[in-house]
Amino acid sequence: SGLGYRLIADIECWLLKAEKTKKGDAREQLDRAARSIALNLAEGRGRLSIKEQVRFFSIAMGSARECQALLILESLRDSDTWICLDK
Repeated sequence: SGLGYRLIADIECWLLKAEKTKKGDAREQLDRAARSIALNLAEGRGRLSIKEQVRFFSIAMGSARECQALLILESLRDSDTWICLDK
């Protein structure tokens, strides 16, 4: 889950640099999706059954792809965060 937390840190850094008046809806959605990655990874790690773990890890992957799509839409395709998501 270290990757999830590093990803959130990268996205939060971008959000802080972005102008608050620009891309407000995308910024909020990116923030929610990024936090969802770490939260679902953490919750999955806390589950005892493999089936439950896989469910939460799958949700985290979906949130990672959501972040990736938002970054593409916001023209950040070559950012470090994009490279991290594409691994």
